Amino acid sequence: MIKYPFENQEIILVDNLSNDGTVEMVKREFPMVKLILPNNNLGFSLANNEGLLVSTGDYILLLNPDTEVYENTLKIIVNQLQLNEANLLAPKLINPDGSLQISFWKRPIVFDSFLELFFLNTIIKRNKYSIYPNKNFIVDSASGAALAFSRNSYEIIGGLDPILFWMEDSDLCERYRLAGRCVLYIPDAVVMHIGGVSSKKNQNKVISNQLLSRLKYFKKHKNRINFYFLVFIVFLHIISRIIIFNIFFLFNKTQKAKAYQFSLLKFFRYLIKNDLTT
Repeated sequence: MIKYPFENQEIILVDNLSNDGTVEMVKREFPMVKLILPNNNLGFSLANNEGLLVSTGDYILLLNPDTEVYENTLKIIVNQLQLNEANLLAPKLINPDGSLQISFWKRPIVFDSFLELFFLNTIIKRNKYSIYPNKNFIVDSASGAALAFSRNSYEIIGGLDPILFWMEDSDLCERYRLAGRCVLYIPDAVVMHIGGVSSKKNQNKVISNQLLSRLKYFKKHKNRINFYFLVFIVFLHIISRIIIFNIFFLFNKTQKAKAYQFSLLKFFRYLIKNDLTT
């Protein structure tokens, strides 16, 4: 259960057209919560940005809905930001069973996608850190399930990039790094993250956005050579998965086979028409 240690804190909930009674429950049981009710589903990045626009606090915690903040976590975050408000803070994420959840990574490079193309990413974990320390640790990139930063940093660096449905957290971390700031993993601040609940519902969007967000990220942060190498690798990735899933499931086409066919269409629409929709 979230405990609120500050008298003047604010809680903002952006509801992306939920139909499970969440809005009514929040109005009834948590009247102190600021509810934002868009006319349509804004997606993850835009919804967070809407919340940021109406926020007024000196310190901000972006938090996924499938999370639980542990006791003293908010105090630890605020204390760390008071020590250095330029940092972007990443709390330790744990799974519902209490086990550690991998929540920070090295900067993405083309080689990561090359490894994934040939199913080598589970053997050669180039983007993973070899240690998960129990003290504060500077990292390249961290999960967007829970990220904290100061009002001043937000006004300088901005919120999440709305064209990224995946890798919006990597993009935010990269912008902090480019501004000469640090992404700091703080294991004393603990957040339980269920993860993957909503993403399992629509494989078309999950797979296409995972692949295309890489291209968008590389186009934004890398040189042209890196970008065009990645375009080629992503194309091979999609084609190879279409072949694999259609061969192995010849008489029972899986959702993933259909999702990669959908991704191929989105891939060409992005390259030819610069279609940035998710």
